[in-house]
This record gives sequence, C-alpha cells and structure tokens, in this order.
Amino acid sequence: VSSSGVVIRGEGSAKVDGTTITYTATKTSNLFEVDNNGDRPREISGSRQRIVNDYVPVGSKRFAVNNASTFNPGDQVTVEMTTNQQWINDMSNMGQWGWKNENYQLKFRRQIIKVDIENGLITIDAPIVQTIEAKYGGGDIYKYTFNDEITNVGFEGLRLISAYVSETDENHGWIGISARRLKNGWIRQVTGLHFGFGLINLATYCKQVTVEDCAMLDHKSIITGGRRYSFNIDDSENILMQRCFTSDGRHDFVSGSQTPGPNVFVDCLVENAYSDIGPHHRYATGQLYDNVKGKEINAQNRQGSGTGHGWAGAQIMFWNCEADIICDAPNGAMNWAVGTVGSKSKGNAEEPFGIWSSHNRPVVPRSLYYKQLAERLGLDGLHQITLPKQQTGERIWNELSSWKGDGLFLDPLVAFLDPNTFPQPSIPIKIYGIIRKLQIMDMKFTSLWSKLSGSGTVLFENETNLLTKVTFGDSGTYKLQLTVNSEIKTETVTLEVDVNNSQCREESKDVFVMIKNLKLVDGYN
Repeated sequence: VSSSGVVIRGEGSAKVDGTTITYTATKTSNLFEVDNNGDRPREISGSRQRIVNDYVPVGSKRFAVNNASTFNPGDQVTVEMTTNQQWINDMSNMGQWGWKNENYQLKFRRQIIKVDIENGLITIDAPIVQTIEAKYGGGDIYKYTFNDEITNVGFEGLRLISAYVSETDENHGWIGISARRLKNGWIRQVTGLHFGFGLINLATYCKQVTVEDCAMLDHKSIITGGRRYSFNIDDSENILMQRCFTSDGRHDFVSGSQTPGPNVFVDCLVENAYSDIGPHHRYATGQLYDNVKGKEINAQNRQGSGTGHGWAGAQIMFWNCEADIICDAPNGAMNWAVGTVGSKSKGNAEEPFGIWSSHNRPVVPRSLYYKQLAERLGLDGLHQITLPKQQTGERIWNELSSWKGDGLFLDPLVAFLDPNTFPQPSIPIKIYGIIRKLQIMDMKFTSLWSKLSGSGTVLFENETNLLTKVTFGDSGTYKLQLTVNSEIKTETVTLEVDVNNSQCREESKDVFVMIKNLKLVDGYN
C-alpha cells in the first residue's frame, strides 16, 4: 500500500464466516506493507531556534526560544534534544555499550498551537516526554516538511495466517502488517497466526495510529532474539494500542531504539510469553502500559544485552498492570509503577528504583489513559473509543482470554446517553448508537429506536437515526432499545435511563462517578 486513502476491509476475524488470508511465502517476508520508500521528515532551512530555558521539565508544552516570530500556529515542528557527551556519561556510562551522543539527538514531532512573540514563547500540542537541560546540551525547535507521508490507511476485519513447515520454520511470513511513514491510520479487528515476528510493526515515522481489538497467536520461529515481537512500535509516536491479545510471543507489547512518545498500550493481555513486555532497548521515552497483564514487564538498564541495549526507556508508566516487574530509574529521568500487582525486583544493573506506589494494591482510576482522555475530550470522547465493560471499573482480561481473536471482541452494537447531561422531563437529550460489527456496516441496514418500558411518553426526534434526540414525558426509569437490521443479522442493545435522577443507569455510569469524584491515592491522581 503506497498511496493514501486505502482501506482493506474483510468480514471479520472469526474462524468461521470471517475473511481469512493465508500467506504462502517460502521466504522471510511481510504479508502487508504500508510504505512508499519515501523520504524522512526534512528540516526547513533557517527555521531552527534554540530553546533558551536552562531546564524544561517532562510534561511541558511551553518553552522560550531566541526568536518566536519565525513560527506560526499550525506549524509542524520537531523538538530536538541536542544531547552532549555528559548526558551519555551520566546515564550510567552508556558509552561502554556503544552509545554516542551524536546518535542520540532525540526528536519529537509536534504542532505549534500558540506563539507569544513578545515573550518569545512557543506552545505545542502535546507535552515533551524527555527533560531538556542546558547542562546536557539543551534543545532546539525547527519546522519540517514531510512530503512522503501516507495518510488515512486502515485494515479491518481480517484473519491473517502464515503457512509454515515446522515449529521452528523461519522461511515464511514474518509480519502480518508492517507500516512506515503512516499518519492517521488504523488497524482494528485483525487476528494473526503463525507469523515469525508479529502481527503489527509500526516503524519509521508512523504517527497517530490506532490499533484495537487485535490478536497475535501461535508464532512459528526459533525462540531467540529478533523474533516474536507481537505488537511492536519503533521510531513512531502517538500510537494507541487497546484491547489486544497475544500468546506464545517473546516481547509482545514493545518498542525499539529511541522510540519517541507518547505511546500507549491499554487493556491488553499476554499469555504463554517467553520474555518481557516494555521498552526493549536504547532509550524509548514517554510510554504508558495501562492495565496490561503478562509474564514480566520491565523498564531497566539492559547493559550489554543484544548489541548493547543499555537503558531501555525513560518516562515509562506501569499503571494497574499485573506481572513480575522491574521498574528502575535512569539518572535525570524517571519510571513509575503505580497500582501494579506482582513481584517487585531490581534489574541486573543495580540501578535505583523508579517510583513505586501502591504496590499490590490497584488504584483509582482504573485506567490512567481513559481518565486523561475524558479530561481532554470529555466523557463523550471516552464513550467513542471504549466499550461498556471497560467503563464499569472492571478489567477485561478474562474476556480477552476467552476471545483470543476469534471474531468481534464483545459488543456488536453500543448505545449510550449524552454523558454531559442529566435526563429531565420534557428536555430533549442526545442518544447515540455505534455499530461495531463490520459486516453490518458494509451492507444496507436500518436502525430503529423504541421504548421498551417506562411510565411516561417517549418521543424520538428521528427514531431511525443512530444519533438522535429523545424527550421523556415524566420522571422515572425507562428502557430504550436500539435495533439494527441488515441482510445477515439483527442486533439489539438496551439503554436504561433514569429521568430526574442524578445518574444515568447505563452500563458505564460507574466510571463517570469515579472520574468526577477522583481522590488522590498515595499522592497520585
């Protein structure tokens, strides 16, 4: 796939009645590749400005430059940490593992949202995930062009299988979907089997890609380095992976060398792993592992592992994860383990612990990512990307284990009430229906809202629209039903609404109450 705007959609990942593609390669190669063999992001000559702050902490979105007048809101920029040798030395002497400061000029692509010319201040859209310090070389900001990005490419509803000769066969399909230079892409409801490396590899300048409801099963390869990276992020940022499952891998949810953040894995499960989850080598930054369960999850100085991995990552958060965990901290940076369940260990390098809080006691909110998403985009935004089960405050690991990539994960149809309003008699409120079953979306379908029960009248603005408004005549408890009919199947979902009550009794009410009444837990919110 070398052009923008391409969507490859099947009829689902189920063993029966899904869309199965069997890759019969007899050499190491990838089934799908998104790439145009294009260029890299190029600095615009004359746009580079020095960041003049002596210290810009992690989480900052604003800093000062020599001359802000060369920038405008909307500019695509790179924030670059221009590291010096002192940084390499103070990072537990990474030079002994082959690190050179000229190879560790850490780059983060951002967009300018505000320019204060008078005070020389630049505000960017997403926070930096690596401290910029003058004593370690400081940093620059500059505009870039990237003419070779591929945009709006998606893969949906597929079951991808690599044919193989033996359990240790290495001359067959290696990666199910490999993408480079992809922006605003998505992979959903895709299951892979038997690939030697993994199902998904996002590498070389991918940005803003969502992977959800995907599974990688039963790798076939030698069990050694460079194999079985089920879901891998490398040199890519703003990646979200949610509700994913994998088995029989090695490094299942993982990142490569100098992978910039932020990147997120949330509500994911690993079974029968041969190695650990986490940043794998050479200083990935800004990652959140949120409600991820596996054998081991580590952030540590890997020293001479591989070809000189050194510090695997910094600004790594393990939130309500379950595994045996190593969470150490590099000099001048930090890693966190909050609400994790499992053993607490130090890595082989005997580095200091990162910040551990509420060990073996999961914390509220259940998900840090979904909490931050609700704060940023509102509860409506939260509803758009989560399922009712995720919103109850309960984990979904049991459901992922039962599912194992066979068809649609959980709800084919979701309904919810506008979470920003409380129902009152005679006042119209929005109700939403979302179809998740791809076969229905591909066909002509009809939708119908109806009243199942309730003491008063119910008036729909347009009962045949998935998104509509509803007005209740009296206070009380009502049950509404959304029915979607297609050529192949009828799906229904029920929505329960309390009118004149302070809460909606739809399945997701608990998370809303939890978010609104969030309290500090061991000093962390």
